[in-house]
Amino acid sequence: PAPPEGASMGAPIELPSLHFFSQADTCVPAADSRRLASKLFPRYCTIVEHDGGHAPPLRAEHVRRFADFLQELREKVYPRDRLGGGLLEVAEGAEDPRVGDEQR
Repeated sequence: PAPPEGASMGAPIELPSLHFFSQADTCVPAADSRRLASKLFPRYCTIVEHDGGHAPPLRAEHVRRFADFLQELREKVYPRDRLGGGLLEVAEGAEDPRVGDEQR
C-alpha cells in the first residue's frame, strides 16, 4: 500500500513508468496505487486500470499496452535510424505476435 496521505515519499523519480491496477484488488486499494504512482512518477506516469484484481493483467489489450510501452522506450534509446529498423508495426485487425493464444 501507499504511504499515508501527506507522508513524505522522497524526490520524484524522473523515469517513464507504466502502472496497472484494479478496482477489484482486495490487497491494495486502487486509490493507494494511483496515489503512489502519481507521486513517485509525476511527469512520466501512465496508469492503466484492469479488472483482474491483485494479479497482473493478462488480457490482450493490456499485453499490447505493456509491449507498446516497452517499444516506445526502446525507440527513444535506440532510434530507428541507428538500428536500421523500427518498431514492430501490426496492421489494424491483424494478429499481434506479442499476444499469446491464451490471451486472445
